[in-house]
Amino acid sequence: MQKNSKDEQNGIINLGTVTSNGKTGQQWIKGLGAAVHGTWARDVLNSEEFNPTDGVTSQVVVIKGTLWNDSDRLIKNIYTKAEKIQFEKPNAEIAGLIMKKFSEKIKVLGLNRIIVMSNPIRDCSERVASLLCIEISNNGLLLTADFAQRGDGWRRDDGFAFEIREE
Repeated sequence: MQKNSKDEQNGIINLGTVTSNGKTGQQWIKGLGAAVHGTWARDVLNSEEFNPTDGVTSQVVVIKGTLWNDSDRLIKNIYTKAEKIQFEKPNAEIAGLIMKKFSEKIKVLGLNRIIVMSNPIRDCSERVASLLCIEISNNGLLLTADFAQRGDGWRRDDGFAFEIREE
């Protein structure tokens, strides 16, 4: 997929649909192996707040960071825009589902990473609420985590994943 393809309109990318499979955080860690990068991502996946679903089909959409000025690319503004266009916060498990189903597609989107805009999950130490992120690197995709309170570090080449639930 190239930039400005039929899958992208007005800075919103339609990735396609995924269906949840009930995998626990530990199963995602095992299944993704070395692609789960860093302690924070593992802590989020192992958190009691990581609650998988099974059989839920969702349309995955990504809002590009270019839709905000650098100083306005804040979590509250991103959630507000998504709500206005009737996108929902996804379940955090959607990070793994995106990596598995759309790995080739997201490598060519021109994004640095995709931040899954679920409800923030406290890591196992319960110190920090974080969001799972899919980092696009030269060596492939990595599953990482970023502090949910941040936002000042989010860049123009980041994308923010939401869902449209299919009934």
